[in-house]
Amino acid sequence: MSSQAELDRLRKDVQGLHQKIAVESSKVASAREKEASNRERAPRASTSTSAASRIKEADRQAKSAVAAEKRRADLEKKLAAKQKSLHIAEARLGRKQDEEQKRAIKQLQSRATAAEHQFRPVRTGILGAVPGDTPSSVYDVFISHASEDKEAVARPLAELLIERGVNVWYDDFTLTVGDGLRRSIDRGLAGSRFGVIILSPDFFRKEWPQAELDGLVAKQRASGAKVILPIWHRLTKDDVLGASPTLADLKALNTGVMTLVEIADEIATVAKAT
Repeated sequence: MSSQAELDRLRKDVQGLHQKIAVESSKVASAREKEASNRERAPRASTSTSAASRIKEADRQAKSAVAAEKRRADLEKKLAAKQKSLHIAEARLGRKQDEEQKRAIKQLQSRATAAEHQFRPVRTGILGAVPGDTPSSVYDVFISHASEDKEAVARPLAELLIERGVNVWYDDFTLTVGDGLRRSIDRGLAGSRFGVIILSPDFFRKEWPQAELDGLVAKQRASGAKVILPIWHRLTKDDVLGASPTLADLKALNTGVMTLVEIADEIATVAKAT
């Protein structure tokens, strides 16, 4: 099975062969130009010795051109073989990545299904717990993020939302000494009306942020209302589609085209409108 390291090596080899072919082509062109110049000047030489010297130099340049052409032809054969190996490796890695993506989607769906029961809204009546009610929310939004995105996006966004009167669950502000991390996050998820998910390359590499996402997906399914408010950070549409097709369908804010102030204004509007 092909690996990314193998692909990188093959691509480097292909690039190197292209460069070598370009060098040999330059040598061919230079030798042919010198050959032509000497053959043209030989008949006009002032002495027979000078003419013979011109012809001899032209013959030498011709041999040099032929040698460079042979080296170029050999390199082109190597290039064709290397490109074939690269195409095969790319196809193998593509199939491997497709299989891994399918497995990841299945795992995400399984985790979301397992978490759905935990976050299904319930109310207590005469006969006990009754499904279908919405619990009272302590927070307006829960911010889920990878630790690598904390300083650039998560923390300043949380501060901007608080300035706009939004009640925010954010780990730096909400956790206190002695809090159990998992239980505190569970309470934050269950007690927040919206989940702001900062999607980034680091987010999709981490288990913990995706576990939080599973909980929000379960809550959205159970309530039938909009819960997830995605933010794309350093991602394209294709990146999100490759990592999570379901998230790619949701309308998202994007740090690539919006300032954090604009993003905070959008989220605050949604949070205060409901």
